[in-house]
Amino acid sequence: MESALEAYRGCADSLQRLQNVLDNEDAVNSVLEEATNHLKAMRNSCAHGTAVQDGIAQLPDLTRIFDFILFEDDIKRFSYLPSFPPLQRMCWQTMANLCVQNVTTQSMIWSHFGHKVIEATRHSSSYTNIQIMILFNIFQSGNIQSYDKTIFEVLITKLSENPNDTCEFSEIFLEYFLTSYHRVVFLYGTLADQDRIMVLYYIAEYVRNSTPERRVNHSLLTYISKELKKKSDCILRTHNASDVEHLRPREVLALLDVIALASGMEIYSEIYCNDHSLFLNVGGLLQQLKAIGESSQNIFTPMKKLEQVAPNSKISSDFETEISFRLKTTLVRILANLSYKNRKNQEYARETGIIMAILDCTSADGRNPLIKEWSILAIRNLCEKCPENQELIANLSKVGDAENELLKELNLELGSLRIQ
Repeated sequence: MESALEAYRGCADSLQRLQNVLDNEDAVNSVLEEATNHLKAMRNSCAHGTAVQDGIAQLPDLTRIFDFILFEDDIKRFSYLPSFPPLQRMCWQTMANLCVQNVTTQSMIWSHFGHKVIEATRHSSSYTNIQIMILFNIFQSGNIQSYDKTIFEVLITKLSENPNDTCEFSEIFLEYFLTSYHRVVFLYGTLADQDRIMVLYYIAEYVRNSTPERRVNHSLLTYISKELKKKSDCILRTHNASDVEHLRPREVLALLDVIALASGMEIYSEIYCNDHSLFLNVGGLLQQLKAIGESSQNIFTPMKKLEQVAPNSKISSDFETEISFRLKTTLVRILANLSYKNRKNQEYARETGIIMAILDCTSADGRNPLIKEWSILAIRNLCEKCPENQELIANLSKVGDAENELLKELNLELGSLRIQ
């Protein structure tokens, strides 16, 4: 504690002397460097335990020092000096170390600087990671959970600013919300549409990399299923690209992506295995999309000819960005996952005709990569240890070979080369 006390006195003395050298740039630079070194000693002292942290927090002018260096406008006049950024960084690090695993110092830091720290995180800087670390340490102790909505929104803003390169503690904090926080469903529900979509894709990526120790909150995944069942019908009203933004079907795609990933992973399998209404909803959506695609030429009509995906095709080259791209593949993938060793869903598929809609997807479709492969897996899962479904398939009458435009264009027919 003696070294920390000495460093504190040195820092206070340096900042006091700053007032006497304001007209001398070199002297100011030197004083700021001295203050940085003293703060470094204080920062390192915090690692010696809670007693030292408590002692530092009780020093009479500590809050004034933090306030002056981090938040007051007076010192910002020196922001052009090379010694200024290291001073601010060291001050943030000292504050962060002071509140690591110490409820007493966390309360002190929050009471004096909490709202200022939150406001600082709204403006991206090289200190953002440290600022979020401070909020995370305090939040985990339970002191500021009444501010969960504000903090969650800040984290989502950080994610939207740079989704491919979020700072370390933003990721750690978001992971805590998604895996451990009891109000995450409420917080997710308060987000704006675009933010919900972004969070869903973040969840999908997290699910993809999940381990038994790092799992998304089950309540959140259950809520995502409920959201899909409530909103999925908007897809059926998007026959053309102009409807997409108005009806916000992109959120439905994001919901489907999360469910497609989670339903195929053993660590999440128990969440959806008894959610039979989800199976029926997804199956019904597939059946209705099939009907819409056959009713007229629209974005849900299968693309089974090579010429349709060629550069000179009359079909828009942007079809991969349309709402229909991968949609039926994702639906069939979910049905395949939900029918795995699931007797009830096997029965529903037969009784409602979902199995026939899946059979209709067993040919290539340029709008739906891998739909043939997922359909075959779905049929396999629907027939496994289910004699009724096996019999249904066996009793289908062959009326001829399905027309395959792709084979015709390649001069291939029934697996043989035909020269014309």
